[in-house]
Amino acid sequence: MWIGSRLYQDGRISAEQFADAICQLTSKRKKLGQIAMEKRFLSVKQVMDILAEQARNPSAKFGELAISLGLLNDNDVAELLGHQTQDAPSLSSILLELGYISPEDLQALFDANASEIKRSPVTFLASATQSIVIAQ
Repeated sequence: MWIGSRLYQDGRISAEQFADAICQLTSKRKKLGQIAMEKRFLSVKQVMDILAEQARNPSAKFGELAISLGLLNDNDVAELLGHQTQDAPSLSSILLELGYISPEDLQALFDANASEIKRSPVTFLASATQSIVIAQ
């Protein structure tokens, strides 16, 4: 997310564009139940049981419900979440797809921040996301 945060801070994308890209990213991410079936962690019936429970408790997360129902354990959910993240498109690819940035903008961002990223990636990420407010 540091890419979107930095582009926003630098005025290269608007808050609305940043929010739109994040919404697009979220909508393109596979659902955990779908991944669980594809990876054969759960059957269709088990996923339907979890979704039925989620319908009764909309604030509950799929993975938490799967654990509470004894269908998955913490390690299973962590692995599935890893697949979900790994298989999702990157925020930069979404920003490019939507035409909010150009490949040149993206390369310039990496070039301008290369030494900071290499020196201290955790500090860089924290500073890039600090005090970002997305207008809704």
